[in-house]
Amino acid sequence: DPTTYIDMPDIVEMMLFKTTLTNRMLTQLWKTTYIGIDYANNVLKQCNEGILLTNSEKKQLAGEAYFLRALNYFYLLNFFGEVPIQTEPFLKDKPVLTNPYDYPYSIDNGLINAMKFNARSSKAEVWALIEQDLQKAIQNLPEKSTYAQTDKWRASKGAANALLCKSYIFQQKWQLAKQTADIVVQSSEYALSSDYHTVFTQAGELNSEKIFEVNCLPDNGNDGLRLTRNATIRTIDRSMRNVAGNTGSYGYQLDCPSQLLVNKDRKSTRLNSSHANIS
Repeated sequence: DPTTYIDMPDIVEMMLFKTTLTNRMLTQLWKTTYIGIDYANNVLKQCNEGILLTNSEKKQLAGEAYFLRALNYFYLLNFFGEVPIQTEPFLKDKPVLTNPYDYPYSIDNGLINAMKFNARSSKAEVWALIEQDLQKAIQNLPEKSTYAQTDKWRASKGAANALLCKSYIFQQKWQLAKQTADIVVQSSEYALSSDYHTVFTQAGELNSEKIFEVNCLPDNGNDGLRLTRNATIRTIDRSMRNVAGNTGSYGYQLDCPSQLLVNKDRKSTRLNSSHANIS
């Protein structure tokens, strides 16, 4: 009974399709996505105005910014529908930076409150911007295979094509989706992992199956279970496979798979790599 999950009321609201205006998860999503969009807008501004990089570095950096702006708008559109389109930095009076990573103000509620949003745009307009940004990202980004191993977490041409394909699917543009998916599949950049059991572990990070992935950082003392200020998804290997058997600290009943899925996986060798039995 989801109504008994008193420790995560915001998730319960979403599970029951009874989301309220005070839902913290949606509020945080709104904040982080628009901050991400402002990051991207600032990077694009700096690439055009004064950043001290080579042309090839500017091209790649702009491609990453277009990709990430599209990704943030993809989330906004699918959670909120019609949303404001912002393609310029929110604060106009910031100095030109010599380093695109020198973000000129902190990420907090004060920043969100200072943002002056445009009027909401239609869904069609937001989809059009997503497609446009991803097309630009595809033109500017290299393939994943050209990155050094330490940089394979970065957005690539394949990642941009994959997100564009997903955007076409969400709009039911089936032929365009197939054409874009074929580009990814036929690029020879990706292949299914030969060992399924490592796909969701740290050992399987950034392997041939991964199109776009935020990888781990070393543990920073918080046991790897919380988002860091840099929005890293996980800091150490906390895959389901590695925490199975620890019954005290890990696992949420909110994330339980259906019994049908568990029974199906029992027929294959992947059960213990997909689910943890935590009681």
